[in-house]
Amino acid sequence: MTMLYYAAMLNGVLAPPLMILILFIANNTKILGKHTNSWFSNTLGIFITILMSAISLGLIYSLFQPK
Repeated sequence: MTMLYYAAMLNGVLAPPLMILILFIANNTKILGKHTNSWFSNTLGIFITILMSAISLGLIYSLFQPK
């Protein structure tokens, strides 16, 4: 159970950089041609990436707080 907890934490920390990479690819016309993201998809993706980044930073901050 402890390893599952740490795996979930690692997943939460690594997700925002991967989401940024996915957003760059999803907006690249060389890769996707006319099937790139719409403005709504970009707005939602950026909002969720910022939210997950803030939560990840909060997690990292809380790990280094004295108990």
